[in-house]
Amino acid sequence: MEVESILNSFGGFEMCNVYGVEIPKTDGKAGMICIKLDDKKSFNIDKFSQFVMENLPKYSIPIFIRIKDELEFTGTHKLRKVNLRKQGYNINTIEDQVYFWDSSSKRYRNFEREQFQNLMTGKLKF
Repeated sequence: MEVESILNSFGGFEMCNVYGVEIPKTDGKAGMICIKLDDKKSFNIDKFSQFVMENLPKYSIPIFIRIKDELEFTGTHKLRKVNLRKQGYNINTIEDQVYFWDSSSKRYRNFEREQFQNLMTGKLKF
């Protein structure tokens, strides 16, 4: 919730939902954020990358970003994470824009089929 609160202070998006996703051939979970933007045209991934670097400890930086038109809520008005966790970052099954954290350049980059395949085989490291 602390990471969510910091990220929501960036501006340019209505709200975000932070959750953990599994990565093959690794222990633990990686952070993923789903963002509902105010305006898709005004979101600047480079400025967001810089914001993340300046405001979060290295270990708290979400590895993946997913941009969605709408976020789901539970009956008690909490953000629903279950479906987001299940869908993860599999760009073969989701149609939303996905980015991944490139630690060598310290910025988010488009997550495409090549990166997805490399992640599945253990070739893509964070």
